[in-house]
Amino acid sequence: MRVETTRFGALDLAEERLYRLAEGLVGFPLLKRFLLIESGEGGPPFKWFQSVDEPSLAFIVLDPEWLVPGYRAELPAAAFERLGAAPGEAEALAIVTIPDDPQEMSANLKGPLLFHPKTRQGVQLVLDEERFALRHPILPSLSKR
Repeated sequence: MRVETTRFGALDLAEERLYRLAEGLVGFPLLKRFLLIESGEGGPPFKWFQSVDEPSLAFIVLDPEWLVPGYRAELPAAAFERLGAAPGEAEALAIVTIPDDPQEMSANLKGPLLFHPKTRQGVQLVLDEERFALRHPILPSLSKR
């Protein structure tokens, strides 16, 4: 399958590499197919979450465990059940926001993406728990590593 993107150009990939979100993303309910691209820029822990349905839409994401160790274990069990995954089987990602001042970049820990790597199905959660921030600062964690 060939995927056109504005950021990465044309990408050839096997359809099995796509992640499918039956409900789309918050604010983008019609975009349901995504590709996870390892990032050369900035290196780990950042990756790109590229929409296959909208070539101009790509999010920078990272594993929230990188910011908050034990994060995945604190997610509600119902979220894993929605994917048909055990808590240890699912992967989580947080969408990163980089404002004009990159020193203030943050990760959305209230709206993580949760994926079952075997089925390639995913869902965006909306957590109402106070312990997770909508804008969790990233740089303090980067400076500790």
